[in-house]
Amino acid sequence: KAWVTFTIKDGLAGNHVLSILQDREGYYWFGTDGGGVSRYDRKTWVTFTTEDGLAGNNVFAVHQDMEGYLWFGTYGGVSRYDGKSWVTFTTEDGLAGNYVWSIAQDGEGNLWFGAYGGVSRYDNKAFTIFTTKDGLTDNEVRSVIQDREGNLWFGTYGGVSRYDGKVFAIFTTKDGLADNEVRSILQDREGNLWFGTNGSGVSRYDGKTWVTFTTEDGLAGNYIMSIFQDLEGNLWFGTYGGGM
Repeated sequence: KAWVTFTIKDGLAGNHVLSILQDREGYYWFGTDGGGVSRYDRKTWVTFTTEDGLAGNNVFAVHQDMEGYLWFGTYGGVSRYDGKSWVTFTTEDGLAGNYVWSIAQDGEGNLWFGAYGGVSRYDNKAFTIFTTKDGLTDNEVRSVIQDREGNLWFGTYGGVSRYDGKVFAIFTTKDGLADNEVRSILQDREGNLWFGTNGSGVSRYDGKTWVTFTTEDGLAGNYIMSIFQDLEGNLWFGTYGGGM
């Protein structure tokens, strides 16, 4: 019925919010651009920064894994929080890059971190790095998801890569992708994959053909920062500068 706004005046760490997650206990987590991450329980705000153990105060991704640990992708590496203490992983530990844009967990429990430097797989023991040398289309990885078939998709600044556990397949504008700079990925209920690009709209891929939608088709903007499908099946596209 009505909108409620929260800012730094209410306790939010910063007014530039880059990532949002609600954990299993019901807490809301808001990753900000320079202020750290804030936790909100509908009553009070608690902010965590590098002073508390967070890897960096620019928090681009927040993810809760199968075991309940919270992971935060930052400009200073990735941090894991168990509700009491923080552990940070950086390139010194085997991470592909310290600028971590995205986090996903596959069906086997491995964590994948998209970073500026490639993508890292973490099996709770060690990191394995994949780069262009292994077949990845580009080393700036902005988004990561696993589809229903178990394939991993990586949105990069050089196109999209699909990894089946053995080899990489690459998709670019030559194949029908709207733009090679891909910021966001979603698989809808029907199994279609949607790729939000950095200035050329959004592309839908059904496994065979590509269809692109832009502002000319009614899209709010061509810079697609986020994609979401609601409970009714509607798709929402968050744009940069054009609204939603």
